[in-house]
Amino acid sequence: MHFRSIKLYRYRNLEDQAVHLSPGLNLFFGPNGAGKTNLLEAFCAASGWGGFGRPSMIPRRGDGSPSPMSAAVAQASGEEEITCAFQFNRRPLLKIDGSAVTGSELRRRMPVLAFLPDSAALVDGPPSMRRRLLDMVCVLCVPGYGEALTRYRRAVRQRMASLRCGRWEEMTLRVMAREAVEIWRARSVVAPGLCQLSQAFASRLGIHLEASYVGQHESLDRLEPGRFLEAARSIKGEEMTHRRPRFGPHRDDVVLTSGGHAAGLALSRGQRRRAFAALVMASAQVVYKALRRGPVLVMDEVFAEVDREGRTLMARGLVELGVQVLASTVDLPEAPEGASIYRVRSGVVTPVGG
Repeated sequence: MHFRSIKLYRYRNLEDQAVHLSPGLNLFFGPNGAGKTNLLEAFCAASGWGGFGRPSMIPRRGDGSPSPMSAAVAQASGEEEITCAFQFNRRPLLKIDGSAVTGSELRRRMPVLAFLPDSAALVDGPPSMRRRLLDMVCVLCVPGYGEALTRYRRAVRQRMASLRCGRWEEMTLRVMAREAVEIWRARSVVAPGLCQLSQAFASRLGIHLEASYVGQHESLDRLEPGRFLEAARSIKGEEMTHRRPRFGPHRDDVVLTSGGHAAGLALSRGQRRRAFAALVMASAQVVYKALRRGPVLVMDEVFAEVDREGRTLMARGLVELGVQVLASTVDLPEAPEGASIYRVRSGVVTPVGG
């Protein structure tokens, strides 16, 4: 799938306008504050992912009062022709071809993978960053995964609150067990392919990377709620002492190494950015194989902290990937053949060549 165009109405600091896109690599460049991130957010909102978790998306007038409804309406092509839309007027509304839909339905029909500047910490950051990547891919690949993950996270928060009060609640633990099994089953299917492809793409980008999925479910002889409950109860004393859940999918990791050492320590800053790009490319391939439709990659500040050679390799790799890429950058690199370039200035997006 790919976006042919997007129409913006009162969306953050962007002017009301229509932006037409190419099916390959689209690079948006301009100074900080010009509206590049807001533009990328609009694509994510129109594909069912919502905003980037920044301050309220409610549009405001200069005096601070709410302005009329904001919207992003995108025309998409590929495996099917659809019009997907995001409207915000006190609450968000998602539509496909004029009919209201759920975020889950929209994401699977118009798959988008979004990566923000902090996503570069996938390589050297905490396990939560890599779980976020794995969850994003699983949400697109496995029906019902997003709902199971939401229920599990809610149960973890409730259980943590109980443990902090010195209470051991079996009911919440049973909810965690049921959802944990579904999450682990999905991750066990998706993660191996993600790890294998990440290693292959890293090699193409000139670095050596090993990736492996590690989860506490490996300690269970059978993946079922009863075994989860037994394992959690066996560490009751530890959980009561630390006052937080110590067993479950929320402690999984995708371990990244290079030459047997932690990738965050073994690789230079530029090499870590290349490793990040390899994870992005691998994610796109996994989603394509699962859905049989190409995802759109949304990448903010894609070339930050990457040397000239790294930029060239990353840009070439993104073009060869065969999916649509919407990427922003402050410093415009030497554009690869086939890329479409847009200047973003004061909320206005202008094509400048390709």
